[in-house]
Amino acid sequence: MFFRTTTTPAGGETADVSRSTRTWSSSSTGRVSSSSSLSSGMISSGAYEQQEGDDSNEEAGLVVGVAVGKEVKECKANLKWVLSNLDAVITTGGDKMKGNATVVLLHVHRPAKTIPFMGASFPAEKLHESEVSAFRQAETQAMTRAMAKYRAICAKVKVAAVCKVETVSGDGDVAQGILRLVVQNGIRRLVVGAAADKRYSSKMRAPSSRTAVSVQQQAHPQCAIWFLCKGNLVCTRPPAVVVDAAESHGQQAAGAQHPSASGGHRLCWDDNHHHLQQQQQEEDIQSIFAEAQVLRRERERRDEQVAALEAQLVSSKRVIQDLQEKLSEAHCLVFTLEREQEELRRQRDAALREAAALRDRLLEELVELSYEELMEATQNLDESLRLGQGGYGTVYRAVLQSQSHGVAVAIKVLNNQHALQQQQVEALRKLRHPNVVPLLGACSAPQAPALVYEYLPAGSLDDRLIADPDKKPLLWPERTRIAAEVRSALIFLHDNGVVHGHLKPPNVLLTTSSSSSKLADSGLCRLLEPDVLMHCTLSANTVAYVDPEFLASGELRPTSDAYAFGVLLLRLLTGRPPMGLARHVRAALTEGRVADILDASAGDWPYTPEQAEQLAHLALSCCEMASHNRPDLAGEMVAHTLQSFATI
Repeated sequence: MFFRTTTTPAGGETADVSRSTRTWSSSSTGRVSSSSSLSSGMISSGAYEQQEGDDSNEEAGLVVGVAVGKEVKECKANLKWVLSNLDAVITTGGDKMKGNATVVLLHVHRPAKTIPFMGASFPAEKLHESEVSAFRQAETQAMTRAMAKYRAICAKVKVAAVCKVETVSGDGDVAQGILRLVVQNGIRRLVVGAAADKRYSSKMRAPSSRTAVSVQQQAHPQCAIWFLCKGNLVCTRPPAVVVDAAESHGQQAAGAQHPSASGGHRLCWDDNHHHLQQQQQEEDIQSIFAEAQVLRRERERRDEQVAALEAQLVSSKRVIQDLQEKLSEAHCLVFTLEREQEELRRQRDAALREAAALRDRLLEELVELSYEELMEATQNLDESLRLGQGGYGTVYRAVLQSQSHGVAVAIKVLNNQHALQQQQVEALRKLRHPNVVPLLGACSAPQAPALVYEYLPAGSLDDRLIADPDKKPLLWPERTRIAAEVRSALIFLHDNGVVHGHLKPPNVLLTTSSSSSKLADSGLCRLLEPDVLMHCTLSANTVAYVDPEFLASGELRPTSDAYAFGVLLLRLLTGRPPMGLARHVRAALTEGRVADILDASAGDWPYTPEQAEQLAHLALSCCEMASHNRPDLAGEMVAHTLQSFATI
C-alpha cells in the first residue's frame, strides 16, 4: 500500500516513471532509451508523492526492487532469497498485497573506462571508434544475457519480473543509479547486496560496500531495504512511519491541549527529513575528503600506468614495423624462391622426359657397340668407373652418346672370352619385366664381349643389408616388398624358360629411394660354358645360395632359383650372413624365439608374431635339400604368405 500526502501533482496526472530506463520483460521489444539524470545527494521524494495520487499501482500489486549485477553467479543467491521470502517482503510495514507482486530487477550499467586490446588495457578515447563500438556492443550483449538469466530464475517460481537498466558514465555513482531507478519505478521494497560474496561473514551486521552504504543513507525513508550477502540476510532498514495531513492536524490540536504529548512520541516527516539531510551533508563532506585522497592516489597510479603503456605501445609499434618490413622481405624472397623452384621443376621434368625418350629409343633398338666404342665409353676400362666385380665379369659405369646426348648405362664386360651370339643377345633382350634390369645392347668383340644394361645408381640389396652407419637401413615394409618383387621376376623368367641361376643380394638392384627393385644378370648363365658357370657358382660369395642338387648334377632348374630365394628371405628376415643361416633359424623356430633373430636394424616388427613364423617357415621350405620338397614359387602358399604383408 502506498502512503498518501495532501500534495497533488499539477493537472492530477501521474508521473511516468518508466520512460527513462531500459526495460526488458517477457513481452518487451528490447528498445533502449536514454536515462534521465538526477542530481547527486539525497534523492527527492517527488516521485513518491506522485505515486500517492495514482491508484493504479494498488490494483497492480506491490513492486519489489532487487539490485542485481552483471555477474549472475554472484547475485543469483540473493535473488533466490527474495523469491523464497517474497510474501514476508511484501507484508513489511502492514501493507497488504492487492493483485500479483512484481519483481523489478534493477541494474546499473557502467561502461568500462579501459578496453582490453593486444594484451593490455587502454582508455577508450585512445582507441579507434570501431574498436570501442565493438566492445560496447559486446558489453550490451553480455548485459542482455545476464538479464535474461535473472528473468528465467524468476519464471521458474512463476513470479513476474521486469528488468530496469540505468546507464551511468565511467565515473558515475552506482548507488545514485540504483536510487534513480527506485524513484522512477515507485519502489517501496528494495533488496541490495551488502558486500561482495567473498566479504561475507556470519558476524556481518551492517552493509560494508560503499554502494550499499550510500543506498542505506540516501534512500527515501519510506522505502524498506533488505541487505543481503551470499544469499543471507545481513540487516534491514524498516520504512519510517508517516502521518497524513488530517491526522497530523488533529495531533497538533491535541498537542496544544496536552503539551506533554507533543514531545518525541510523534515523528513528523518534514522534521525527520531535514535532520537526515543535515546528518547526511556532514557525512558527505567527510567522505568527500577521504574519497578525494583515494581518487588522487588512484589517478596518479593510473597516470603512471598509462605512461608505461604508452611507452610500451610505442615500442610495440616499432617492433611491429620492423616485423612488417622483415615479413615483406620474406614474402619477396619466398616469391623469388617459388619462381626459381618452378623453373627448376620445369627443367627437371624436361630432363626426365628427355631421359625417358632416350631410354625408350635405346629399348626399341639394340645398341651394337664396337670394341673401340666400348673402350671409349668405359675410358679404356678405367678402374675409377668400376661398379663391381663378380664371377660373370666386371661392371663399369659408362656414358653412351646418342644424338649429342649422353645416356648413363652399366656395361658388364664378361669373363668368357668368346664372341656373343646374336640370337643369344636377342633372347635376353626380350626379357622385359618391371622387376628385371633390361638389356640395352651388347659388344660382340671376342677380346671384350660385353652386355649393356640400364644403370641403377641406388646400389644393391647387399649394400643395404650390410651394417653401415653411412647408409639408411631397409625397414620391414621395404624388405617384404622386395621379396615379393624378386618372386615376381623369377616367376616371369621361369614362364619364359629362363633360370636365373645366380640369385643373391648383389644381383638385386634398387631404384632411387628404394621405391622398387630389379633383378640383374637375368639369363646370363645361358651365355657361359658349363665349366665357367660351375666356377662362378662356387665362389665364396655365392656358394651359400647354390642349390645342392646343382652341385651334384650340374643342371640348373627353377627349383635352384627357389633354393636361392629361400636363403635371400632368411637374410631379409635376420640380416645375418648366409652360411649356416638355415640351421640357425630352424633352431629358433623349434625353441619358439623367432622374435630374437629378427633384424633389429629394420625397426620394430610391424606385423604379428605369427607372420614372422610363417615367413621363416616359407624360407626354410625353399631351402630343403631335396628339390621336390621345395614349394613352387608361383604356388598359392608362397603367394598367400607374401601377399599378407602387402595388405597391412
